[in-house]
Amino acid sequence: MSDSASSDAATPRDPRSLDEHVPTYVFAGGGTGGHLFPGIAVAEELQRRHSACRVVFVGSDRAIEQRIVPPAGFEHQVLPVATSTSFKRRPIRFVRKLRASYRAARKILQDVQPRAVIGLGGFASAPVGLAAWRLRIPLVLLEQNTVPGRATRLLSRFATAACLSFQQSSPFLSTRCRHELTGNPVRRKFQELCHRPSNDHKRTLLVLGGSQGSRAINDLVLSLVTSGEFDRAAWQLVHQTGDQDKARVNAAYQAANVVADVRAFIGDMHRCLAAAELVVARAGATTLAELACAGCPAVLIPFPKSVHNHQLLNAQHYESFGAAIVVEQSAPVDSFLQVVRQLLAEPAKLAEMRCQMTRLANPDGAKLVCDVVTEIERPSGKGA
Repeated sequence: MSDSASSDAATPRDPRSLDEHVPTYVFAGGGTGGHLFPGIAVAEELQRRHSACRVVFVGSDRAIEQRIVPPAGFEHQVLPVATSTSFKRRPIRFVRKLRASYRAARKILQDVQPRAVIGLGGFASAPVGLAAWRLRIPLVLLEQNTVPGRATRLLSRFATAACLSFQQSSPFLSTRCRHELTGNPVRRKFQELCHRPSNDHKRTLLVLGGSQGSRAINDLVLSLVTSGEFDRAAWQLVHQTGDQDKARVNAAYQAANVVADVRAFIGDMHRCLAAAELVVARAGATTLAELACAGCPAVLIPFPKSVHNHQLLNAQHYESFGAAIVVEQSAPVDSFLQVVRQLLAEPAKLAEMRCQMTRLANPDGAKLVCDVVTEIERPSGKGA
């Protein structure tokens, strides 16, 4: 889910002010908001339980990580990793960077002496997870999607436990680690949405394309608006476009004489979800978990190039409960337009979907993951 840390986030703790007995936890991986936000949710819960604990995120140099992690109040250390997709193009460079990343990860773990390492998925999680295994540091994996990614499947051979959002993920992971169905952790401000009063009087269409936006979704929504069948008087529109597409989308709205709140990146996602009556979005598991807490009916357009098509499987799970409607990106534009027009015109249908989406909410995911971490962690200050 595309959401930066809010301006009221905590200031990162200075590690020099902490002694060796302060509980330390390392979160490994990232690359997307869908990987990072569950980790931040667990980190928030760990800080609630241990007020003086130190949290270190170890990941890549992707801009999205700098945009999310430090403003949330956590340390962020960067590894010289190469993406797994670069292996075929430049295999020698990939192997060199993997070795350098492993050495850097091992040094970080030896320096900070964590009680546990929490793997978030993404290519940057692999060298840290392997270093944790070699140093005999407990490793807990978070798997958000129905089909685990490559890094998580690899690390499951060395992990102590894997915390799953979907039971369907279990057969893809090694039986050497224990599997716990915890649900996908969501941050506290999203947990609180489960207890908010209904906002049925606010008719907001919220458009999301993941933490970096989606040109395909942007084009579909522009088709809806320019068709002349979008009721501008009854609905307001908030549209997250991604950095590269904001100017184009904004210009298209202006040309169509449509007033829209167009943003490259939404930094107060919990507030936008609280006001949304219908959401058009990708189907990353973190997006879905946050939609469920907010009780937001959704039209889901899964990213067609997700690993093992996991976004389609995620979306179909929510659709099977009547909480969402799936429109594949390859479907004719008219299919999308027909679905959205129908929902915009049928408040009773949206109310039914909202009820079903709310039933899928799991606000206790972060607490359940922390219970697993607490059970297997090692004492502070123990040498690696």
